[in-house]
Amino acid sequence: MDRDWAKRRAFICGLGMAGAWIALMAVCRRSGEGTDWLTGAGDRDAFRQRLKGRRHTGALVLARLRNLGAVNRTQGYRAGDEAISRAAEVLRRCWGRSGDLYRIGGRTFVLVLPRQEASALEHMAGQSARLYGTGAAGDTLVLTWAVGPDTLQALLGQAKAEMSRVS
Repeated sequence: MDRDWAKRRAFICGLGMAGAWIALMAVCRRSGEGTDWLTGAGDRDAFRQRLKGRRHTGALVLARLRNLGAVNRTQGYRAGDEAISRAAEVLRRCWGRSGDLYRIGGRTFVLVLPRQEASALEHMAGQSARLYGTGAAGDTLVLTWAVGPDTLQALLGQAKAEMSRVS
C-alpha cells in the first residue's frame, strides 16, 4: 500500500510540475506578447504580422541551426536551449541594429533588414557562421538570404529554397 501511494504521489507531483510549467509559459507568453521567451527575439506570430502586405526593399536572411536535434539527443535540451540562445546572440552581435530578428521555429531565425546591400550579405553571413563556430555535437549556423524589392513572403520563399539546396 505504501508503494502504491508513493507512485500516486510521484505522479501527482509530476502533474503539478507540468501544470506549473504550463502556467509559467502562459504568463511568459502574455507578458512578452510577440517575443520569444528563450531568445528575446520576435516570435513567429510577430513575424506573421510583419509578413502581411507591403513590398520590402531590403533583404531577408534565414538562419538555421544545423544538427540541433543531435545536441538535444546527446547533451540534453538545456544544451539545445543554450545553442539556440547563442545563435540569437551571434546574430544580434553580427547584424546589430540593422534589422529585426525573429525566431520562427525551434531552430530557425529570420532577420528582416531594410536597405541592406546584397554585396554585404555574404560577408555578414560568413562572419555570423564563423562566430557561432561548431558546437560539441557538430551544430553549426547556416545562413541564406534573398534581396528585394518584393514581398517578405516571396523573399522568405527564396531564402527557404536556397536553404534546402545548401542543407
